[in-house]
Amino acid sequence: MKKFLLLISIVSLLLIACGDPNELCEKNLQGTWKQTKFIKDGKEYAGEMGVFFRFSDDGKAIQSADSTNIAGKYTLEGKILTIKVPISEKTVDFVYNIPEFSENKMVVTFEKGTAHFERVDNITINEEEFAKFYSGEGGISGALADDMKLEETVGYMRSISSAIYAYYADYEKYPIGDGTDMIKCISVAHLENPPTRDSWGNIWIYRASPDGQNFVFQTNGKDGVRGPGPSRNPFHMSKSDPSRFDYDIIIINGEFTEGIE
Repeated sequence: MKKFLLLISIVSLLLIACGDPNELCEKNLQGTWKQTKFIKDGKEYAGEMGVFFRFSDDGKAIQSADSTNIAGKYTLEGKILTIKVPISEKTVDFVYNIPEFSENKMVVTFEKGTAHFERVDNITINEEEFAKFYSGEGGISGALADDMKLEETVGYMRSISSAIYAYYADYEKYPIGDGTDMIKCISVAHLENPPTRDSWGNIWIYRASPDGQNFVFQTNGKDGVRGPGPSRNPFHMSKSDPSRFDYDIIIINGEFTEGIE
């Protein structure tokens, strides 16, 4: 009887805990929220911004901002909202703070600034992208996805280039052959399970001089096509220029040709 009463008490507390519509909890967070104002570095931006949050009752969330979408499982601990987004073979946490919340309005802060949201019932959101994400565990699309793939690809290239140098230290020459041959050489003892492709899925391009004393290692970027012109540092290009992901990234004898650090 005591256990039964205790169970009833716990259930009652859980119901009461989120009974106030102005209290921040997962139940009250569910629905679609539209960004109405954004504050960054003391400057305020208002109007139609095309930024939305949507939270479902099965623990999934999507943030849509113009052409970029992130989606995954979300958790709420106190005022800290975390969306766990699966990217490649890992999970990235997108963390937000919600210092103010009411039934129809909330304030969200994160590293880029402070955003004000209002709850909306009928809103046009990219339903095709939304459905695609919700059919699985989540993911990321748009420029943000390519930014992350660019950073990941450069990280891969650094690791592989270091392994190529380690190979040289052992054999006094760089691996001979193409990208597949190079990966086979360094995977024996110099880099465990090296990635065989860049983060866009393109096979590495590699070539060495006949004597093994020089090498070129590169990716042709997102489009997998050489060009579109002279190699440029994509990190120095405008964020609004989508072509930055298509530029070749090249390492010659261990050095990025465009000074990527």
